[in-house]
Amino acid sequence: MTTSFDREPGAGLADDELPGYACMLHAYHRARRESPRDYRDAADRAGRVVGVDLSPAYLDLARRRAADTLPAGRISFERADVMALPFEDGSFDLTWLAQSLFSLPAPLGVLREMIRVTRLGGHVAILENATFT
Repeated sequence: MTTSFDREPGAGLADDELPGYACMLHAYHRARRESPRDYRDAADRAGRVVGVDLSPAYLDLARRRAADTLPAGRISFERADVMALPFEDGSFDLTWLAQSLFSLPAPLGVLREMIRVTRLGGHVAILENATFT
């Protein structure tokens, strides 16, 4: 299935708006080819979904895509550093990170933050594999 992710990297964003991981993100989307339906189903099952990124351009892009495919009011996006997430301890049933851990300067700090904001008995999920070439 072809999705709108096939237009990355960039997706109409100026080069200076793109973070260093833009090419890796494009490769991930190309390999996964997730459908918007997959995201909609996940959001339907969740009470609240929060997406986090440091890149304002990627957050704007995510907001536009979510508006087209996900139920209104079920997902929000926040600009935040994964080393200091702006959420209370135990705020989430599940925290998830995909294809990013290897590119972050302090992976153990990221894992600590994910664990901190995940409720006792919740789940921390990491999807990582070898670097795309």
